[in-house]
Amino acid sequence: MRYFHLPGPKKKGTKWYSVHLQPDLFGDTHLICRWGRVGHAKVSQSIDRYGCAAEATSQLELVTLGRLEAGYTQVERSEIERHLLVRPGQQLLLLTA
Repeated sequence: MRYFHLPGPKKKGTKWYSVHLQPDLFGDTHLICRWGRVGHAKVSQSIDRYGCAAEATSQLELVTLGRLEAGYTQVERSEIERHLLVRPGQQLLLLTA
């Protein structure tokens, strides 16, 4: 799982983004992207299905490059958790993904 963080002006505009691969029972691989703002309960997500793990991994790399080009910084999970503890309980979906 990869986590990204985009600091905004003050805390109001701080955004987060996570992306990971998840296999399913039928041999396909899902690319799951979740995003939102730190401290807000609303979480958006997209799920794309690929028949081949290599194709999904390639798309994961493209998403990673896209986030980095958009100004996001890749961070470790512990850094994300530290930001989420500002308002506990509002971002539990991200932490359990």
